[in-house]
Amino acid sequence: QRCPKMRWASSIAVAVVIGLTLDSPATPMGVAAGRVALPGVMRLRGGFPGEKFLKKLGGHRNGGEENAAPPAADNTREMSKREMDFIARVQASAKKEEANTEALVATRNRNLNIQRIKNAEESGRLVGFENLGNTCFLNSVLINLVNTPPLRDAVLIDRDGPKRSHEGELTEELARVLREWWLEPTHDYITPSGLLDELCKAEPRFKGFQQQDAHEAFQALLEAVRVEQTGKGASASTQISRDAGKGGGAVHSVFEGQTESRVACRKYSHVSRTLERFVDLSVEIPDQASLAIQRSGNPRYYAPEVGSPPRSAGLGAAPPSIEDCLAFFCRQETLDNDGGTSWKCESCAKAGGDARDSKGGTKRLSIQTVPAVLVVHLKRFVARGGALRKSSAPVRLKKTLNLAPFLSPSLDDTDESDPEAVYELFGVVNHQGELNAGHYTAFVRQAGAAAGEWAYVSDRQHRPASEAEVLASEAYLLFYRRVPGMQ
Repeated sequence: QRCPKMRWASSIAVAVVIGLTLDSPATPMGVAAGRVALPGVMRLRGGFPGEKFLKKLGGHRNGGEENAAPPAADNTREMSKREMDFIARVQASAKKEEANTEALVATRNRNLNIQRIKNAEESGRLVGFENLGNTCFLNSVLINLVNTPPLRDAVLIDRDGPKRSHEGELTEELARVLREWWLEPTHDYITPSGLLDELCKAEPRFKGFQQQDAHEAFQALLEAVRVEQTGKGASASTQISRDAGKGGGAVHSVFEGQTESRVACRKYSHVSRTLERFVDLSVEIPDQASLAIQRSGNPRYYAPEVGSPPRSAGLGAAPPSIEDCLAFFCRQETLDNDGGTSWKCESCAKAGGDARDSKGGTKRLSIQTVPAVLVVHLKRFVARGGALRKSSAPVRLKKTLNLAPFLSPSLDDTDESDPEAVYELFGVVNHQGELNAGHYTAFVRQAGAAAGEWAYVSDRQHRPASEAEVLASEAYLLFYRRVPGMQ
């Protein structure tokens, strides 16, 4: 008879030996690896005194599961869930803190940029642009764009910071030019090579350092930036909507307005309306004969001006003013039907008649929605005798411009509630010379300490200019800013 302690000690010894033999004969580390097994014949009912010791060695396998060590998966999953919840709370708190920090940094940068712009305005600092090779067409436009306050504020105050993911390289290059002018005045002139490269990528026609058109460069630049900022192609710019000036991107919306075309049928008095977006108004310079007819037929457009030359209805009248050009743009045109080869009224056909039986109609343009910045393009390059020629006809410019007579409601003579839309001139692009041998220059009105003063800019060169010199210049593009407080 052996004592009980000797019996279970012998059992443990036998179990270890058998387990090593059966489970890992070639690896004596089987015990350490948790591969100790007890044969079924040595299982004791209710376990045996050394069972806890074997479990500490790594558990045992004996063909049954009732005595196997319970898996720790449930406890592990429970702990992981608690940890994940904790991590999620920490991450949410960190994101909130990061958002608050970014908001504080954005506010700080915004206030800092506002102060820098104010300092630049008060200093009256003026720089030009380097001519990269027949790039005066672009420089004359850029000098006006950087001095357009709504555009400057939209980019440097409302947008400035790390490049946004939905904006492209051209937009960033435009922002860089604005920053160099207003926030980082380190040079006497700005080199817009990066902007020109990106513009050429968007519009290959500007490659090659050939003479180009400033108006076309202005339109191409705004359109390419609009596509980058909105992700919408060229077709989106022609969509008709009443909310012109919205959705076109921060840069494009500064200049975006809307015109209305009304076509009235004489037979059924049907009126059709077509709305179209614009970033500038391209207006003709009427000759004296057209001007005389226009003035006599639309007296409401021509209120007498203090100090202006007398306006007669015949030849020899004063040169056309900017209001004359806009009135000619908004003039009523007659649409005749000469037996089916000209204008046809579709409303007549829908009413059951023949479009060819229409008695003709009238067409008139007006401004439906006014932009924050109005750009007027004077058509100086016109086709004459089968060739493109330049017109140097003088146009009397105005320091302030009231668009009320040209807005859609005011074109109805029965409507006397004309809203005012008053603009003030702040920039001009001029073209000097002939069609194939010309040079673009600019006039800009500086803000701040130099408020009301003008400067003449020709690429890198600049000098002060008088208001009289500006108003008598051979203007090609006119930049008007809406007067604050006007509707």
